[in-house]
Amino acid sequence: MEYIVGIFAAVALVIFGRVSGFEKDRSFYPTILIVIGLLYVLFATLDGRLSVVLIESIFALIFICAAIAGYRKGCLIVAAGIAAHGVFDFVHYLFIEDRGVPIWWPGFCGTVDVLLGALVAFFICRKPSAEAV
Repeated sequence: MEYIVGIFAAVALVIFGRVSGFEKDRSFYPTILIVIGLLYVLFATLDGRLSVVLIESIFALIFICAAIAGYRKGCLIVAAGIAAHGVFDFVHYLFIEDRGVPIWWPGFCGTVDVLLGALVAFFICRKPSAEAV
């Protein structure tokens, strides 16, 4: 179920960005990347262990840097960062024990991120005016 909801969420984000006009602002998708990068820090806070918060913060910083680089250098960096976060969602449990992560989260967020990254790359970055998202 989380995969189906993730598909709808990714498509809804792109439609919302377009209909609302938010995607015209090149900071829209980088901001989404920053937010999704920080969610594991939230889960680490729920976990309650400082060591987990620190580890998750390091990974969040990587995605924040990708968002900033994409904002400055080009849309495809943002799209790749969003998709990479989806891959991170699917493998996160293999190397970080964060007890605050809901059981359904990797499937949901991984699906949203991989699909959203692809949609941004193919539909947003291909626009002639998309120097950066």
